[in-house]
Amino acid sequence: MPRHLDGREVLSMAKGILIAGRGYSDAQAFDELLDVSRRHHLTVHRAALGLVDRATGTPTRRRTAEPIAFPEWDGLIAALPPRRRAS
Repeated sequence: MPRHLDGREVLSMAKGILIAGRGYSDAQAFDELLDVSRRHHLTVHRAALGLVDRATGTPTRRRTAEPIAFPEWDGLIAALPPRRRAS
């Protein structure tokens, strides 16, 4: 059973995805999460959770069947390298 991430871990992972994928600083990554959360009327945590879910292909929490789709991140998600699975 996978371990559920806490709020700080989710936020850190989402910022890491944006930093790696867009070349942002930590502050720029947080600003993008904040902008997306405002546009979609969500908390920053929920926006971060949506990004992490989409990037990993695995829901971090099982509250919804499908991760929220954010069109802002479609290109970013498509450009991420394939996820390696542990054997």
